[in-house]
Amino acid sequence: MQIESLKKRFFQNSFWLTIGEGVSRFFMICLLIYAAKILGASEFGVFSFTISFVSIFAIFSNFGLPDITTRELARDEKNEQEYSGILSLQIFLSIAVFIFIIVSSIFIIQDDGVREITLVLGVYLLANNFLKIIYSFFRARQQMIYEAGIKILQSALIIRPIDEIYIFCC
Repeated sequence: MQIESLKKRFFQNSFWLTIGEGVSRFFMICLLIYAAKILGASEFGVFSFTISFVSIFAIFSNFGLPDITTRELARDEKNEQEYSGILSLQIFLSIAVFIFIIVSSIFIIQDDGVREITLVLGVYLLANNFLKIIYSFFRARQQMIYEAGIKILQSALIIRPIDEIYIFCC
């Protein structure tokens, strides 16, 4: 009976992760196609540059912390006491990386508009990395339904304002 319970949990968690990732990525593909259509070639190139620029720094905002958190919390429930310290470390890393994005954008990016876009995308990507720490808790407790729900909600919240802007402009 124990094996049947594990199989059921495995398939449920796999199902929810697939749904969450699938819907989230579908929304992001739609968003990128829409952005390319609205922005045009040169502006979309600037957008792609800012995403790449911020993504380079976003790597340093977690250093594999979500994976380590998942592993350690899954090993022993006593490790949950350390979760607040992990959240604090993630906040510190995110703030440090954001400051580094600001400083480096001052020296690398000349256009003020592009610099503003870089800062907005910096906040988004760092918040997204912060959510990965939250997801690691759910993964350690094998409750992927919450991760899927958050991912779908996040994608819908990103798409919704853009949809309203499009309706307003046209």
